[in-house]
Amino acid sequence: MVSQSAKLMPSALSMPLRDVLRGLRGASESAEGLLSPAGDLVPPPIRDVLRGAARVAERAGTEVLGAAVPRADQIAAAAAYLVDAGPSVPRETLAKVITYGAEAYLARHGTHPALVSETVLAVALGPALAAQPQVPRAEAVIDALVQGAAIGPAPGTPFVSGEDAQKGAQLAAFATVLWLLVERAQDLAEEYVLLDLCIGLTHAQRVEILEAFAAPDLLPVKLSSLAEIV
Repeated sequence: MVSQSAKLMPSALSMPLRDVLRGLRGASESAEGLLSPAGDLVPPPIRDVLRGAARVAERAGTEVLGAAVPRADQIAAAAAYLVDAGPSVPRETLAKVITYGAEAYLARHGTHPALVSETVLAVALGPALAAQPQVPRAEAVIDALVQGAAIGPAPGTPFVSGEDAQKGAQLAAFATVLWLLVERAQDLAEEYVLLDLCIGLTHAQRVEILEAFAAPDLLPVKLSSLAEIV
């Protein structure tokens, strides 16, 4: 049986989600006020995604000022590199951007307390990107984040099974790379909201995304499909 979220394809939307969100925000200052008109524009499973992104948009300026957010030029450079359109970027910069995205996903939807090591990820990115030139950069980055042991349990927290930890790492990596594959935002506050949209979509389609990890040929297809609707 195909779930409602699995039916969400680009053809199901009249415009990208970011444009839906922008338009609705122009009509209402309240996140809750967006839900009624949003219901007429997007499939029901995505209403919660838009609700969350709208709330994030309302506090984006404050959150960006108070968080260790990568600079706009660092995000743009990392994104260009991932789509094979940009020159090489320092591993430390790429690790900083990816760590920020992965931490954001885990903070919202992680089932167990986890930490992302920017240092471990920077080390893992070296061989992942250099030794596999035939693998698209986006997939190599996902592999480095998932297989490179950059995500681990927070000290003093209960033991997490390997399977649960793997799923969390996969979803965090997918959401982060999805964010970097979509069209860039105009400023840091909008990047913050854009990341939240990608996190919400990943969580809404987590079952299908985890299935794609089990069939690697489907992973780039899933990334491309969801990137089109953001």
